[in-house]
Amino acid sequence: MMMGKMLFLVYLNFLGIFMASTMAEDKLMSPSKLRMFVDKLPDMPRIKGYDVINGIHVPKSFKIGMYHKKWKFHRDLPATEVFAYGTSWHTATVPGPTIEALHSVDSYIKWKNYLPSKHILPWDPTLPTATPSSKKGIPTVVHLHGGIDKPQSDGHSEAWFTRGFKDHGPKWTNRKYHYHNLQHPGTMWYHDHAMGLTRVNILAGLMGAYVIQQPSVEEPLGLLYGEEYDRPLVVFDRGFRSDGSIYMNSTGNNPSIHPQWQPEYFGDAIIVNGKAWPYMKVKRRKYRFRIINASNARFFKFFFTNNMTFIHVASDSAYHERPVELHDLLLAPSEIADVIVNFSKSKSNSAILANDAAYPYPSGDPVNDANGKVMKFVIDPHHEVYTGHIPHKLMMYPSPDVSKSSNTRYIAFYEYTNGEEPTHLYINGKSFEASVTETPRVGTSEIWNIINLTEDNHPMHIHLGLFVVLEQRELVNLEEFKKCMTKLNDAIKCKINKYSHGKRTNVPLHEKGWKNVFKMMPGHVTKILVKFSFIHSNESYPFDATAEPGYVYHCHFRREYTSVMIVPTGVGAAIGGYAGDALPVARALSSVVECLISHPNVLNAAMLYWPMPNSLYVEGYALDRFAEGLWALQPVHQNRVGLVFDAGIEEELLIRHLQVVDATRASLGLPIVGYTVTDTPLLVEKWVDPTSGQSTGRIQRPDSLLRAVENLKNGSKVNAVAVVARFPDDDTEDLDDYRQGKGIDLLAGVEAVISHLVVRNFQIPCAHAPAVLPPQLDISLCPRSAAEEIGYTFLPCVLAGLSTAPQYLVKGNNFSEDCILAGDVDSVIVPINACGGDGVLAFANRQINKPLIIAVEENQTVLNDTPDSLGIEAVKVSNYWEAIGVIAAHKAGVDPNSLRRNRIKNIAPISFVPSNGYAISNAKSFV
Repeated sequence: MMMGKMLFLVYLNFLGIFMASTMAEDKLMSPSKLRMFVDKLPDMPRIKGYDVINGIHVPKSFKIGMYHKKWKFHRDLPATEVFAYGTSWHTATVPGPTIEALHSVDSYIKWKNYLPSKHILPWDPTLPTATPSSKKGIPTVVHLHGGIDKPQSDGHSEAWFTRGFKDHGPKWTNRKYHYHNLQHPGTMWYHDHAMGLTRVNILAGLMGAYVIQQPSVEEPLGLLYGEEYDRPLVVFDRGFRSDGSIYMNSTGNNPSIHPQWQPEYFGDAIIVNGKAWPYMKVKRRKYRFRIINASNARFFKFFFTNNMTFIHVASDSAYHERPVELHDLLLAPSEIADVIVNFSKSKSNSAILANDAAYPYPSGDPVNDANGKVMKFVIDPHHEVYTGHIPHKLMMYPSPDVSKSSNTRYIAFYEYTNGEEPTHLYINGKSFEASVTETPRVGTSEIWNIINLTEDNHPMHIHLGLFVVLEQRELVNLEEFKKCMTKLNDAIKCKINKYSHGKRTNVPLHEKGWKNVFKMMPGHVTKILVKFSFIHSNESYPFDATAEPGYVYHCHFRREYTSVMIVPTGVGAAIGGYAGDALPVARALSSVVECLISHPNVLNAAMLYWPMPNSLYVEGYALDRFAEGLWALQPVHQNRVGLVFDAGIEEELLIRHLQVVDATRASLGLPIVGYTVTDTPLLVEKWVDPTSGQSTGRIQRPDSLLRAVENLKNGSKVNAVAVVARFPDDDTEDLDDYRQGKGIDLLAGVEAVISHLVVRNFQIPCAHAPAVLPPQLDISLCPRSAAEEIGYTFLPCVLAGLSTAPQYLVKGNNFSEDCILAGDVDSVIVPINACGGDGVLAFANRQINKPLIIAVEENQTVLNDTPDSLGIEAVKVSNYWEAIGVIAAHKAGVDPNSLRRNRIKNIAPISFVPSNGYAISNAKSFV
């Protein structure tokens, strides 16, 4: 169990709003001009956060972008500029798609920022705000509200990034977020969380629902989930101008301090799932609604005009122990209510979901005709028989044990004013930028006393931990206590017990369970028990929750660093000319880069196999097309691998290979789904090119191989293929030389011919393993060739590589957003005299995003294609040790030449030549 301290962030769901200063208020669209209940309630797109392969739920990796587009909030309102989440610009919606995750199945989401350089709404530079160094781009970061995730995926407000990750905040660490989905089943929502911009980015539309389902515990309850009758309702308010744009007031409350900021935003149009006052046709039966209040500051007190009730089954992300029936439902900003509504009990054929919460809540203005209505349900008059029921008992989580709490804390909310208007809100008198003071230990529980010294009801949300409310009491002699707290900022020294014995406010029955948001009443102290472990199991988190940033003390990358390592096949490379002798280099390289792309000649090691999760196994022909920009690489979690065996393989040798296949399936868990045998022997021939000295060859029956792959692909739906062809036995003299570390690999050249043929025709990953009889024992074997002597096949390493090899995307078929392109490559490492291949030349000739070419002098081949002979600009290094150092420098943004003595020359204009070796004598040359 981790017992380190967590850096912990507490924040209020009190989203103050920036106010525009350039628009006239007379352009405000009156709500009375927008007829209610004319737009159908949208059911937002649903995205499964998992895949299903052979009936098994497996992790899924996918992309969700943030797009600038127009959105119709109402039939009679012009389209509105918004920011929207979606898998593409065309599918992006406000709110974003509902993500349906599965308990204990990981979801990996790459949140992509496609927003423009300038915001569609104004923002106030006088507040602490995420600001790109380039002053261009809109910072965003996604927080999964209610999620129990590692800090790097929590969406810290300073982990923001701009379009293309060009700029990022000081806490940003990774592009892809990992959601474990190990917590209890329930409803959450995701939204923007960028420092100082949360309010305007959410106002622009960046929000959506996220549901974790757990059929094993939810199905026995008999409740609806994930079906037609289970609908998330994302509710928020907006004001609009007559041109359809989102309305914001002209000035801030304190324009001399904050010219545009106001602490609260209210709009008269009530939006549900992206439509103003929509309607929904329902049957006379039970429906489940997961209601999310995504407003900036508006509380909702929901009720039905026909006196129907809500059956409250879950609050925020956690089920109740028992359902609670309610006639009205108070929901604060960011709070979630999971309810069942039984329309069969309606005495009328329609019902309006209405609102009766003052704004600001609780002592502000009463609702009006516009913001007092939310949506309309049109009820089918025909009776529908439905046998579903609501159980008397829901989920029993372990009861909170106050006696085992490890610490007691006092947390006070202060609102600072200038005259009568607020200027800022602090917790314990400290700004967000101040040092962290809450450092609970993982696996513990703590008592927190939340002291609200402001005049507003503040819904408080805690990242990571869930809590139960123990009691809520009014503070007596409030002004006296405020005066002391303002002076000492210490609840104990101010004798909190003297003031916290006022009237006790009962915690509503439906809010007595586990929460991640609660309404902290003004002038009250609210005692909560916060739990820093899973509430359903009491188990600790499976990740390091003690890390920065504030709930990752990490080095920060501009973006993932990608290297390509190339060692051509069959050219007698000093390193890489044998099975596996380049693998140690690949292992070392993979430890200093985020992504290493290489090919089977580097990564294969016969019967040996070494997993490198950040290494991509790419066949040579595909690697060339990738370098040319014609293909892209799509990383995968798992492929369906099939095998093609040459009909020329003897029966006993074939059986031995099939046994090896079964061994990899049983011992490595590789996804090998089937095999086939060619209809005729392939008849492999091999020879050495007399011009280049490179091994090569051919198969006499390529048609037979292509037919076999086609049949395998169509029959078993494989998306990666291993080919095993019968090779002629080696000449004794050539074999002896090779086993003694001399000569070239006579098999490698024709192996490449075979895999090239398959990849070129089918655009899927392929690799070859030769079928040969094992040679006689040689007691003086060279270690470089030893990997080929411990067995009679290369199949284990080939199958392991193909199991997770990236898929190939061909240009013209719309590259996905999370694929890898040639322009993403930062460096290419190649033997010094093997630079003439298509891939190296393509990388060297790139005009945009040209990678660093590193030529290794120690790795000699039979070729003579040096960088100098080909006019390639390259960094020459003696060995792979130096290559790794150059990559480390390049990755850090350090000029590799600065690591060498006297390699940095005087800087000067192109036309200027310095007069000496170390100093520029003419300072005007810099003008």
